[in-house]
Amino acid sequence: MGNVVVSHIASHMSDYGFTSVLPLSFFLSVGVMIGGYVLALRVRPLSAPILWAYNVVFIVVIRGTPQIVYPAVRYSWIYKHAGVVDYIMRHGTVDRYISFLGIYHNWPGFFALGALYTEAAGLTSALAFAGWSPIFMNILYTGALLLLMRSETRDERLPWLGVWLFGLANWIGQDTFAPQALAYFLFLCMIAVCRRWFRGGVPLWEWSMVPARVRAGRFSSFFDRRIPREYPPALSAPYRVALIGMLLGFFVVIASSHQLTPFLTLGLITLLVLCGHCSLRWLPVVMAAVIAIWLLGPAFPWVSANTHTLFGSLLTLDANVQGSLKNTAVVPFAQRVVAYAARGSALVILLLASAGFMRRRHDGRWKPAMAIGVIAPLPWIALTSYGSEGIDRVYYFALPFLVFYAASAFYPQIGSGRSVRSGIALTTITLGIAATLLLAYYGLDRMNLMPRDELRAVTYVTATSPAGSLLVTAASNDPIQFHDYEHFSYLALTDMFYNSKPGTYPLSRVISVMQGPYPSAYLMFTTSSAISIHLYADSSPGLIPRIEAEASTSPAFRLVYRSSHAVVFQYQPGVTSPPASHSPGT
Repeated sequence: MGNVVVSHIASHMSDYGFTSVLPLSFFLSVGVMIGGYVLALRVRPLSAPILWAYNVVFIVVIRGTPQIVYPAVRYSWIYKHAGVVDYIMRHGTVDRYISFLGIYHNWPGFFALGALYTEAAGLTSALAFAGWSPIFMNILYTGALLLLMRSETRDERLPWLGVWLFGLANWIGQDTFAPQALAYFLFLCMIAVCRRWFRGGVPLWEWSMVPARVRAGRFSSFFDRRIPREYPPALSAPYRVALIGMLLGFFVVIASSHQLTPFLTLGLITLLVLCGHCSLRWLPVVMAAVIAIWLLGPAFPWVSANTHTLFGSLLTLDANVQGSLKNTAVVPFAQRVVAYAARGSALVILLLASAGFMRRRHDGRWKPAMAIGVIAPLPWIALTSYGSEGIDRVYYFALPFLVFYAASAFYPQIGSGRSVRSGIALTTITLGIAATLLLAYYGLDRMNLMPRDELRAVTYVTATSPAGSLLVTAASNDPIQFHDYEHFSYLALTDMFYNSKPGTYPLSRVISVMQGPYPSAYLMFTTSSAISIHLYADSSPGLIPRIEAEASTSPAFRLVYRSSHAVVFQYQPGVTSPPASHSPGT
């Protein structure tokens, strides 16, 4: 029965992704949950267990349904992450100079923890649990966000609405088994701890090193009138030491696991300290030292070899913005709709947050610390494209603070937002955001649905090939490198032919690469790659099918594996006549 369901989903899924095959009952259940949650927010007193239950069920339905019905773990990059965990489990260490996936070996904190958990659980691969990460991580995000937003308001409805909006507006897809997911949770925890237990402090313009005329001038009086003073709670010495130790521990894990999150965390906490919203004035200095030590120490082999990758997009705002936005002119129409749905979701949250900010500002309760959280990630749009994901990551890190203000649009003060009209407006808007979430979050699932045949094809090649072999795939979306990955070299045809005209016989160029110093070389075509190329328009139309057709008739290639979703050819150097075919996958 499960195979029938999977086959039906795979054959009927359109370019709109998983949304195109979901039954009507799924959409009705989402609508019922949204309506029920709005009603639960109107009950006095609020019931935290009921609100928690709604959030958990919503997370399971939205984030867990693909894991339940898909044949294998969703997202191709998860297989690479599992491959690094597999490497650490087998070798007990990392290789900072490794040729493939070297960035992961230079920031191995997350993968070391993954290996520790996999071995402790008695599992052989992180793929056994990686698919459930979105559920687990989003539940953790909910707890951290509640802690953060409760430090900013006494109205319990606002944090609960904030976490609900966060779940509706979080279509980024960075809640998977990935370093970003763990680092993001720790980022939220650090900001929540700073705001709850280390709020307050002295703003920069009142520091003793600032000239007295500045401290007593118009600059100081301007901010004194507009920024309410905060006072940290009294903490016992052991409690304070434990919290500080927690902050430092969290940041060490962040700095050793991810490349971008340490800088975004440092930037936000630095601004909080400078504006008098975090009393730990020394914390940014220590955080900067941790980043410097990691970059100049464990990560230096990768940093020194990839300076252009790190600094090539520095201060190129226009190029970074253009690179982060999907080119809707070349992708299929359905993918344009998906892209506009994501942008529409972000736009609605921005408009709600603006309305909430203005309502709070009008009442003098605009919470500048949360405004700083919105502003702090923005400079990174100009600083880096981050592999064409710059804008997405800026939105992702600003989202916790945006949803606070978005919730404030409905609950600007205690006792407001209880009218029937307000409830109808909230229900209507959240239903609209939910519609964009389903399109944006599931929109690429034609290529994210990984057939088991593709995993078997990779396993066959890696099990029968000598170490040092080359595996050429059509695109980088194949689920490869999930075990023993360091024994092979990898190349994607979309990278080989990127921005170049293939010529009259493109297979000859592929052969020239496969003639390198490899004991064996393979050419693999999969359904996932074909769909990826179609959705992203990654190559000239018809190029990859043409190469596959030429390989199937060329005497230089022997068919070694064929299934419904994967075809693998082995390069035969020196062969002048068509060899016999062998197809163990049939």
